[in-house]
Amino acid sequence: MAATIAMRRMFRSPVRSAAKIMFEPSTENRINLGEREKLIAELDNRSVNLNIGGSHRVPIYTAYKETSIVVANLLKKAGPTKLKNIRRFAGEKTDTILSKNVYGWFKRVKRGEYGIGEMGLRELKKFKEINALLCNREDFRVFCDYLKHENTK
Repeated sequence: MAATIAMRRMFRSPVRSAAKIMFEPSTENRINLGEREKLIAELDNRSVNLNIGGSHRVPIYTAYKETSIVVANLLKKAGPTKLKNIRRFAGEKTDTILSKNVYGWFKRVKRGEYGIGEMGLRELKKFKEINALLCNREDFRVFCDYLKHENTK
């Protein structure tokens, strides 16, 4: 029996010593649920897809930009407005859009109240398709009328 154990220790499988690693397993095909949810949220928050595949040196149209356009249109129609009123229509990203003012479109009138600047008015003209879709919506027109009434108080 001792001889058998000694033989097993000396014997090595020719398959194990000859095996070569051809490739390492990759994670490329695995689904990253966090990234997937971000992508779906981004696509759900867009009403128009203006991005053309394969385009080079063209600004990318994002949901953030679309929300910025909505906020700019609200401020253009209703004048300087309180943040809480804008947030009701434009959504939760409104705070970030107005406070960071990434595009330079907005101006802070006073604490908690914002208006649209000259650059914002110029830039809005570039988005005719979105402006037309937004301004033709009944809920947008009603909300703008509500804001005008609120601002006159």
